[in-house]
Amino acid sequence: MAATNADTTEYAQQASLLQDAADLRPMDGILFLLLATTLFPIQNVIIKSLSGGFAVHQIIFWRGVFALPIVAAIAWYEGTLWPLRLGSVLLQLLRATAGFSSYLVYYMALAAIGWAETAAITFSTPIFVTVLATLFLASGSACSAGSRSSSALPGFW
Repeated sequence: MAATNADTTEYAQQASLLQDAADLRPMDGILFLLLATTLFPIQNVIIKSLSGGFAVHQIIFWRGVFALPIVAAIAWYEGTLWPLRLGSVLLQLLRATAGFSSYLVYYMALAAIGWAETAAITFSTPIFVTVLATLFLASGSACSAGSRSSSALPGFW
């Protein structure tokens, strides 16, 4: 279904209003970030303790059940559900599959190995992102994203 010009204009106006509101609320962003960095380790402890008695896919299901009301409350707090509109259904399904797969693999790692190993692998994420960026974002120009990413790699060693 193609978007009409009126839909595009309305979407742009809402995005502009939300950007203006976001610029006026930096403390909200700071507090949400602090809350997230507090809740993720708590979530990891809960997942690690549950992984002995439940399958990982069950843990992911219940995480989603508990997260949905929180996401709905945040959308209500923001005053609109427009960020939850689907653009391309195919891209949304791809994003959902990638998100589910990443949570599944991460929770399986938490269940299978210790905290220190999981943290070490998680902290190596920038290295993997940089290497994969050189492969997937490379272009034909002399100063491409790939060459800039490759030049950043020696800093990790």
